[in-house]
Amino acid sequence: MQQKIDIQDSYFMNNIEDLKLQKNRVAVNKQIMTNALENNRFTYLTDKRLFPLDNQNDLPNILNHLIVYDKGSKLVDLCLIDLDPKEIPSKKVLHIGNQGLNEILSTIGYGVNIQNVHAAEVISYHPIVTLCNMRELPFEDKSFDIVIASWILNRVMDPSTLTKEILRVLKPGGKIAFGLTDQNLYIDSKDLRPKINTANIDSRAIEQLLNKHSVFKIMPLIKRDPSYPYNDWGAETIYICEVGECKVASNRIATLEMQALERLIYHYSEHYDPVIVSRIRAQQQFCITKKTLPQNYLAMRQIYAKYGRQIDDHITQQVGKLLPPFFLKAENSISTLFDKDKLEALSIAEQLSKDGIYIFKSKLQHSVIEKILQSLTFTSTETSRAFANEECLLENQTIVDLWLDPLLLTIAEQYFHSSIILDFLSATRTSTFLNSSATSLSEDAQLWHFDKDRTSFLKVFVYLTDVEQENGPHEYIKGSHKIPPTRDGRFSDTEIFSRHSKSSVARIIGEAGTIFIEDTHGIHRGTPVNGGTRTILQLEYASSLFGQEVTRKSIKYFTPRYKELIRDYPRLFSRFDVD
Repeated sequence: MQQKIDIQDSYFMNNIEDLKLQKNRVAVNKQIMTNALENNRFTYLTDKRLFPLDNQNDLPNILNHLIVYDKGSKLVDLCLIDLDPKEIPSKKVLHIGNQGLNEILSTIGYGVNIQNVHAAEVISYHPIVTLCNMRELPFEDKSFDIVIASWILNRVMDPSTLTKEILRVLKPGGKIAFGLTDQNLYIDSKDLRPKINTANIDSRAIEQLLNKHSVFKIMPLIKRDPSYPYNDWGAETIYICEVGECKVASNRIATLEMQALERLIYHYSEHYDPVIVSRIRAQQQFCITKKTLPQNYLAMRQIYAKYGRQIDDHITQQVGKLLPPFFLKAENSISTLFDKDKLEALSIAEQLSKDGIYIFKSKLQHSVIEKILQSLTFTSTETSRAFANEECLLENQTIVDLWLDPLLLTIAEQYFHSSIILDFLSATRTSTFLNSSATSLSEDAQLWHFDKDRTSFLKVFVYLTDVEQENGPHEYIKGSHKIPPTRDGRFSDTEIFSRHSKSSVARIIGEAGTIFIEDTHGIHRGTPVNGGTRTILQLEYASSLFGQEVTRKSIKYFTPRYKELIRDYPRLFSRFDVD
């Protein structure tokens, strides 16, 4: 007889992280099932309305389904990924309708203390699962932080009673996660429950039922999509609900981005790579919380440094399929602020893809530069650089007009192949360089480095003063945006030129009004200022705000065009509250 396997055995305690991998969960689940059968610990409710075992010959197929069924683990990811790791062990989690142990093992893999994990089902082969009729859950009121109802609400005979029971056992401010399957779109032929929708209810009716309780509002994260080629998700709707708080209600943009990312996870699921999937899950969670955890931002930087931009580009392209570019008409690409550049936006984007940098032949007019400089006030630091307050920049209509210039918006969208977001503004003034220590050089961005602010992003630089050799011109290694930097941090000349040719360095010298656009994934630096000052304005566009933390700001209706842009392209202004 095999050694008895139990969730509380040292094997699991010592290999908790392994349970995040589907293949490991299934293997562990199979061991538990084997021991349960050998020790007569496999039980189920005999009510055929709840568990239709008409023939004992069907049992092998049912057992195999219990071993491999793992849809609920997606809900576990979405519920736990945004929590502080220090809080996770103490969270009390209830699984309902889990069909086997895989989603329970996933919860344990995330670090929830085993004693805090419970489950309710019509079938059980481990003590952690309580055998019960879900009309009366055998748990105390307000006892769980999270309830994961899997794909059960529209598969029970009385969803209203089950909903009331879920709300009864959930703590105030607790979280519910559940998935729904519409009968007319998709039926899971392997489901343990009856092959009909016993409540004759679809996802819209479930939404109405939940709203009827007036306790919380719901957010569909991954909306059903009959055209999606993978039937396993084609008819599905996933929800995350927070009791007592209307966090986000039916946000269409967030829903589409979540759906795009879920498709990408499906793409990687055949060769399950926990690093890639965790990276995508983190961005999914950002769609809900609008916050990036520090460890997720650090992981994004480390993944880029090691593997390059392939994963991030794939994410951006996938999101772009559901949130495509919107500045596509030719007349939209005509610049209103600086002399017309003869190259079209697509040609500029192609040049950016090749070199990572494009220097405009035209320059901003002196009258435009003067309007920008008039409102700038800089805060000094202990280094040679001083910074302008971003609120000050957002109050300057000339700066915001430049940020919203149709040509620049179109270039960014053509480069990403996706709709874009206004990310941040900055202006810096760098004075004569006195301190040559490595620390000071690094703080002033005057050592070679790469940026990793977002999944995908572009920066537009505008010289607001004349920049000659002594004023510290900007330098960029052409083509370096395509090559993984191998590590994070700052780089010496020796390191850089062991991998890149000196002939690939672009040094930008020019008068005030010189403007260039750059993918700063590539290696770049601002050279030390040996005379005078260098003042630069930066405008950033991004495909997503996942990444380095930014605070919400206000933006004004300077002109009627602003109001039209905000109305027609809300994603562009995702970071801003509109006055």
